Amino acid sequence: MTFRFGVVPALPTDTESMRNGARSYCKNATVGFNLYDSLNKLRLQTTYQTRAEAEYECQRHNMERLQIIHSEREAQFCRLAPNRLNSATRRNSV
Repeated sequence: MTFRFGVVPALPTDTESMRNGARSYCKNATVGFNLYDSLNKLRLQTTYQTRAEAEYECQRHNMERLQIIHSEREAQFCRLAPNRLNSATRRNSV
């Protein structure tokens, strides 16, 4: 099973640019790390300064998602379980 969220380096921002003849150079500043949503194929807006902070939030997002999926499956099983139990008791009573 693949996780929905992952950590990616944030996109660098242009801080300044200088021109040297026909070429222009720009200095990039690294901003930190973003979370990437692999389901919606986009970066989340929040930027984390360290990879450790981003990893922690990534795990938190993935755990929340897993808990939602687990509770949905549990609810679905509870809806189906009474029907299975009733049919099993009918077979045993005959």
